[in-house]
This record gives sequence, C-alpha cells and structure tokens, in this order.
Amino acid sequence: MIAELFVLLLCLTLLPIVFVGYGRLRLEKDYFLMLFLFFGAIYVFVDPALVHIGGDGAIVDGHESYPKLQALVIVLFLLPLGLTYRILKNRFCNAEPRQLEFYLNETKVILFCIFFFSFEIAFTVLAFMSNMYARRIGTEVIAEVVGGLDVLSLAVLRTHDLIVLPEIALLLILMPSIKRQMRAPVRFLAYGTFMFIVLSFIVFAVMNSRALLIFLAMALLFANLLTGRAKIMPSGGVVLLTAATVFYGMIVVSNIRNHGIEADMLDVLNPASIISETDSHAFSAAEWMGRLDCIDLIAQMDSSLQRNGYEWGGAWERPLVSTLGSIIGLDLAVKYKTEAITTAKTYLMERHTDIATKDYPSCMVTDLWGNFWIFGLPAASMLIATCFVLLRYGLTISRSPAVFVISLVFAFYIVVFEKEFFDWAFGWIKLIPAIVLLVLFNPIIAISERKRFFC
Repeated sequence: MIAELFVLLLCLTLLPIVFVGYGRLRLEKDYFLMLFLFFGAIYVFVDPALVHIGGDGAIVDGHESYPKLQALVIVLFLLPLGLTYRILKNRFCNAEPRQLEFYLNETKVILFCIFFFSFEIAFTVLAFMSNMYARRIGTEVIAEVVGGLDVLSLAVLRTHDLIVLPEIALLLILMPSIKRQMRAPVRFLAYGTFMFIVLSFIVFAVMNSRALLIFLAMALLFANLLTGRAKIMPSGGVVLLTAATVFYGMIVVSNIRNHGIEADMLDVLNPASIISETDSHAFSAAEWMGRLDCIDLIAQMDSSLQRNGYEWGGAWERPLVSTLGSIIGLDLAVKYKTEAITTAKTYLMERHTDIATKDYPSCMVTDLWGNFWIFGLPAASMLIATCFVLLRYGLTISRSPAVFVISLVFAFYIVVFEKEFFDWAFGWIKLIPAIVLLVLFNPIIAISERKRFFC
C-alpha cells in the first residue's frame, strides 16, 4: 500500500512540471519557476515521504494523515500553479524571449563596482562589530542583538542580505559585455569586485547556512544560462571542490551550534573540533529528515484546526501588527514581540500544537492551510504563478534596464518556498532599499536583442 501511495504522489508531483514544460520549455526562461516547483516537490513530497516511510518514533500525531495532506497540497497548490503559469506564459509569447545584449556606461560600471565593493566591506565590519556575522545563535538572542542596533547598521545588514545575490548575478551577466566594451583597468576592477563579493559571500555562508551556498549556485547558474555560457557538465575538480566546501560548511555550522557564538574562532573553524562533541548537530539523521518537511506542522495542527475552526486570516494579525505597529509605535506590537509570537507560524503553533520550539520546519503552505484550509491554496498558487510570469517577462523580454534589475531582485525573493506566505505576499516592501540601490547604480544604458528563439 505504501508503494502504491508513493508512486501516486510522485506522479501527482511531476504533473505541474509537465504542464509548465510541455512544448517549448527553456530552462533559462522558466528558470526560477522550475526552481520553485523543485523546492515545492522537496518540501511537499520528497522529505515528507521519507518521514512517512522511514521515520522513527519521534514522529508525532498526524503521521498517518501525511499522504492525504500531501495529495491535497499537490492537487490544490502545485497543480494550479503550473497550469496558471502555462496559460499566462502563452499570452506573452507574442513578444518572443531572446538572448540579450547589454550596452554599458563605463562611468556607471566604475561607480557600481566601487560602491558595492565598499558596501561589502561595510557589511562585514558592521556585522562583526554588532555580533551579527555568525547568526546561528538562537532566535531570542538574535532578536536581542537586532533590538540594540542603530538604524543605519540595521539598514546596511538587512539591505545586504537582500541585494548580495542579485548584484552577484548582475555582475556575472554583464561580464561578457564588460569584456567587449570596457578598457582593461575597468575590466580588472569588475573582475576583482566580483571575486571579492563572491568569496565574502561564501565565507558568510559557511559560517551561517548551507542553504546560502545553494542560492549562490542558483545565481551563478542563472547568469551563465542567460548569457549562453553555462556548462551542464562541470569538471571533476569543480565537483570535488564544491563537495569539500559544502562538507566543511556543515562542520563549521555544527561547531557554531555546539560551541556557541562566544566560542573561540579557531574552535569554530577547526574541522577536528567536531569529533570531541558527543551531541554534534552536523550529521543528525533526525535533523536532516525533518528540516525540509512542510507537511509535518500541518499534520500536527490540523486536528485542532478541524476541532476549533480555521483562523480565516486571524493568524496574519500578529505579523501585520508586529510589522506596521513598530513603525507607528503601537503598544500591541511591543506586547507581541515580548511574547515572541510575531509570525503566523508561531501563532498557529501556539494555538493548535504543543510544540515548544519557535524555529520549526514549515513553508508557505503552512500558514495558508491554518488560515484558509484548502480554499487558500489555489488562490495563492494563481497569484504566485502570475508573479513568475511577470518575472519571466522582466528578465527575458523587457528592454528596460530598470525593469531588468528590479526583476533580478524580486527573483531571489519570490523563489523561496520555505518563506511563510504572509512574508512572501507582504514582505517585498523590504526590497525597496535594494531596488533603489541597484537602479541607482545600474550600469546598463540599453538592452537589445542578440538572437531570436522560440519561447
């Protein structure tokens, strides 16, 4: 019976990708939507299936309802998303996607490189000074650190997190144009800036999250696909180096968790120090099995939701008040932050589960389910599909330099499946500083068509 369920769910999971890719799929044009569906398959099907089939005694109430919940999310969320994207994408095929030729202003290229090189240094210095460079220090501790930052420092730290991947991708996309159009000193400056920012980001990712390395790889691959320079089969040396880097990153992150933020830096960076830790978190099977399970939290809270009623938007009141209340000085926002219940997920967990930890695996389907049950899934999927179609237009069809860089910023924001839907739908306002900076320093003065091909 389990095997039949697994095959059925696998077929259902593949259908959205089939709908999107049927006919004229081009990876460089539908890149971010394909990534989103891939992450959706991991969170909704692959990891929950591993938990359901091979989970241990730690699995809690709701385990038996996994297949039903998985099927509902796939049919009511992923399938409408793929269908809507396919239908809307066809509307834009009258303006054929194409490979792009970028024309640059030399002065703007220089200013772009100098500003973002300096911005990366400023971020690194501020992050170390404010104890915010290694952020695996717990939700409560990091909230206390953030609360003590001045406005400028907080703005630099938050803006950097949102702009660093788009600026890396943009620099790599523009490299062929820089090579053809710029003088040698400007090319050297651009190459140096790119290498510095990438290396700085890798160090930051190793210290904080393995997922950041995945997003960096996504950014680099997209840039190479868009410029037609991608190599599908990398060399063995690159594969080994990447594997070694990721493996070392896992060890460093584990050392940070085991030793704490106040530990000596040599202990954190020393790969041998993990051996002395009997409770190391680096390779815990239970941790890895549960981290990408989007169904587990739904399964745990669904019986309470059915018994006591779904929230019908009530779970969004806390994050809404916490976000806007902080700006207008609302006392209720202070109260919610004191209680550490400022997100839809923490509110739903507090009301409908016995889970004590605040940092529990979830995704954008979690608060949709708790708020609107099955009715919120298709509506949200259509909105998401529309955003991906607009993103496709901005990155591959529009000839506006401003639209291109704005789309690049949004691309790395909307592709995150793990984000709560409230944050996905309303958190984009945090992108405004990053958008302003990239538009202001955008070195592109014109975009033209290099070669036509079918979409």
